[in-house]
Amino acid sequence: MRIAVVAALVWIAGCSPVNNNIGGTDAGTDAGMVLFGQKPQLMFLVDKSGSMNFAMNDQVAPCTPGCNTPGNPACAAGCKTRLQELKTAMATFLPANGSVAWLGLAIFPTAAPGTNGVVDACGPTTATDIRVQLAPHDDDLAAEMNMAAEAVNTEIQAIPVGGGTPTGDSLKFLGTYPPLLFDPTPRPRNNFVLLITDGLPNCNAANANTCTNAAACKCTLIPASACQPASFCAQGCLDSDNSAAQISALRQKGIKTLVVVGRELQRGAFRAATSAGTSRRRRCTAR
Repeated sequence: MRIAVVAALVWIAGCSPVNNNIGGTDAGTDAGMVLFGQKPQLMFLVDKSGSMNFAMNDQVAPCTPGCNTPGNPACAAGCKTRLQELKTAMATFLPANGSVAWLGLAIFPTAAPGTNGVVDACGPTTATDIRVQLAPHDDDLAAEMNMAAEAVNTEIQAIPVGGGTPTGDSLKFLGTYPPLLFDPTPRPRNNFVLLITDGLPNCNAANANTCTNAAACKCTLIPASACQPASFCAQGCLDSDNSAAQISALRQKGIKTLVVVGRELQRGAFRAATSAGTSRRRRCTAR
């Protein structure tokens, strides 16, 4: 996990231009100043679904196969869960690397109670789930950026687990989040969403693939029989199409999406959704 997030922020830093005073003066562009973008903005979108309480590797002692999954015993003390591994990695990484980008934090599924007072286990990110706001300052002072990173770390350490994985609609919400859409500075920033998730996206009540066709549904629940007309006939089915569409929609708004997902949490590898090629411009083209 630590390697994955480090790679993501290194990638972002390498793709983000810095100020370059070609003329050796601060007098502005007329005196030879060429202005490039300021430090980027990066919004963490962190999955807190119930599967984040599964073992990071249930094949290694003291973990036991399937521990913490439905129908199986709880994991033994000392068996690291996926969320614990994330928290450990962030506690080490964020305090030391906060000045790479202006950081913010959102979580999903929602932790906000609905109109009936009950948290919707399949609800996507809402305004209440923005735990650390993106709030860059024009001067990009490292001390201020590190304070934002510390705030993100504090919130990550307090994240509980529970609920489904409404990835697509949570990404859609960030497509309406003002700090990612408007930059009043004369030197616009690059905007990124870093999605950290362990599971398959689901929770879409409008999913065209339902349990009426098991092959198309690709049930994401344990056991797979939980995808049934009486409960999660649509919401339990794989929602990858919606997630991909929302990543594309973000890209159309100038927001690039980077992903740490699935087995990459286990093997510590990072996969950014980039286009192939040898030029920096192509390598830095995220979804």
